[in-house]
Order: sequence, then structure tokens, then C-alpha cells
Amino acid sequence: MEIDKAHSHRKPKSNLTSFIILLATHFSHSLYGQSEQKCLYHDEEITYTTASYQRASSTDIGQPVVIHVVIHVVYQTPEQNISHEKITSQLSVLNEDFNRKNADSINTLPEFEAKAGNAQIYFVLASQDEDGNATLGITRTPTQHGPFFNSDIHYTNKGGKDAWLPSRFLNVWVCDLPEGTFGFGTPPGSESKEDGVVIDFSYFGGNDSGITSGKGRTATHEVGHWLGLKHLWGFTGGCVDDDGIEDTPLQSGPSNKCDLSKNSCGNLNMVQNFMDLSPDDCMNLFTNGQVKEMRRVLFEFRVENFSDKVVTDLSEIEYQLVKLIKNGRHEYLLSSTELIEGLKLFDLAGRQIMINTFLDFGKKEVLLDLSDQRGAFIILISTDKSRQVIRLANVD
Repeated sequence: MEIDKAHSHRKPKSNLTSFIILLATHFSHSLYGQSEQKCLYHDEEITYTTASYQRASSTDIGQPVVIHVVIHVVYQTPEQNISHEKITSQLSVLNEDFNRKNADSINTLPEFEAKAGNAQIYFVLASQDEDGNATLGITRTPTQHGPFFNSDIHYTNKGGKDAWLPSRFLNVWVCDLPEGTFGFGTPPGSESKEDGVVIDFSYFGGNDSGITSGKGRTATHEVGHWLGLKHLWGFTGGCVDDDGIEDTPLQSGPSNKCDLSKNSCGNLNMVQNFMDLSPDDCMNLFTNGQVKEMRRVLFEFRVENFSDKVVTDLSEIEYQLVKLIKNGRHEYLLSSTELIEGLKLFDLAGRQIMINTFLDFGKKEVLLDLSDQRGAFIILISTDKSRQVIRLANVD
């Protein structure tokens, strides 16, 4: 059985036939769907291999897990070179959607509310690269390549960007895709150099990031594929195939509008599910069954991609440029070899946290008072020469 190599969201295309011909040079997809949003897919079922993935040594006891993400921005124009703020807004969307903290969860139909699940899966930008060096978890690569309609995006020598070790990181490429394509994601067992998620730059980020195309749910959908989820109608649809998840109703094919009364295969369809193709402002849930499947895939096939341990004492850890020294119960001294010019504190959802204290910048030592903050945080430190990320858990 072939591995399903990519699932591709689509946006309206004036010349659909020419695009399919181009895409066929890399993917042997069949076209399914109607009206505006369509999806390209093929194969009868997803199968998993362990050739490139180590079997889990951890045990799933429902603990929160943190997936380390690297964002590869491959750009030809300034518009495509998306901002740090847009990237953190997308992480916020992912963390809200996968943990049932999205504000629009209140819109879930009563018929499906009891089925809605919290995956306890969090996404953070990697703080160390493949070699253990401090990083922001973002790479930026200028290119002369046009829209990426094949695997070129995964290779530096073809105008894209090589993946970081896919056994350790979720690689997300943000680039210009052909008109008509939102993005695609790979299930476990795919070619390791191409494993990850690819998103069109104009569909990446949350609403607060200044984009006009959706709410960042393309990434939610494609990461769902990366975690082993199928579309609700399976591969062939037509009420003869489904996603293999017990608590998602059988439906004949994708939903291309937010019709909450849509019925097919004798069921009320779950058009609000992240694995349908409904508009972004319609989607709002994963089911408990989908959560179970995503966590099974994580612990069986992607165990090296995540951490389930929270560091609570960083006083002995030295960083490349900045040392974080615990100075008191909730006070930390940032000691740098360069002048510290700025500091931002984010929670794991990517939201910036306001710090109610005066920070004396322009020095090599800054006292950080977190007496009014509790939880796990990401600290972005700007010096006169560089930027660095430190992760911190400030608990009682």
C-alpha cells in the first residue's frame, strides 16, 4: 500500500486543469469535491511504517505533551517573508484548537458538543536547533523559485529549505503555493526529508496577524494529517469509506460551506470538524476519537517529536549568550555577554504576556520579576547583536 504523501487544501482556481497537470508530476491525486473549496487526495488508506520512526518508550497517561516546531519561511517577496508576530499568532491558533480553548468552541452544535475533545498537545517554537545551538525556531530563506507545486520546497538545492531532523521537529514550510492551494501535510511513514506541513503564506497565521484569508485553520487541518487523521469521508467518500474514527459521523464528501444542517449517508454531518473542508470560521472541534488517534500516533510513531517533561529549575542551565539565574522564589536574573535591549514573554499558546515591572534595559544584567505570573513561558530576549529564546516554568 502506498503512503498518502500529501493532503492539499484548495482555494478557487480559474484554470484548474492546468494545475492538476502540474501537480501530477509529483502527486498522483484524484480530484474530489464540489463548489469552492476542494481537496486533492489519493490512496485507499493511510498505512504507517516504523522505518524512520523509533517506537515509543513513553507511556500515554493523558499527560500534556509539547511538540517542538521549526518554521521555514521561504520567500521571494517581502510579503512572503512573514513576520514573527504572524508566526506566533499561528502557534496560538494551533494551541487553542488542539486544546479546546478556541473561543468559537461555544458554537459547536449541541448534537456534537459531548464528543468534542482536548488533545493536550501543545506546539512551541524550537529553542535549540539540530546541533543544540540556541534558536528562535524560525529559518528564513530567500528564493528565486516561483510557486512551489512539487517537492522542491523541501530541498535547499532546489530553491526551498532542507528539513531539520523530522524525528525531532515538526517542520512547517511557509511559502508561495500555486493559486488554488492552501497547504498539505504528511502522515507518519512519509519520506523523511519531506515530512511535515506546507502552508501558503497568505493562509498562515491568525486573524490578529493582519491576514485576510481565514483564521489559521489550514495549519490546524494539516497538522491533523501529520498526526494521522484522515478526512471525515476517508479517501473515496460516497458513504462507502470514512476516517476510521468511531465518533465522527459518516459523510459522503467534503463540506465546502458552513451548512450546519447538512445531511448525507443518513447522518447530520459534522461540518464544524477541523478535518472537514468547511470555511475557517465554521470549524471548531476535534472529537474524542480523533484525540485518541492523534495521541496514539504520537506515542507510537512520533515519540521523538515531543517532550512530556517540564523544566522547573533553570538556575544551573547555561545558554550560548544569556544565563538565566533563579534569584528568588519568582525572580530571575538574565545575565548576558551582550547588552540586553528588549524582552518579550509569551505563554505556550504564543500570546504575549504583559509584565508589570520595570525592566532596566541597555545593560548586561536584567532582573525579571514574575511574582504575578504562573505557568510555562517562552522568553524572547533581544540584545544589541542577536536574539535568543529561553523556556521557563515559573511555578509555586
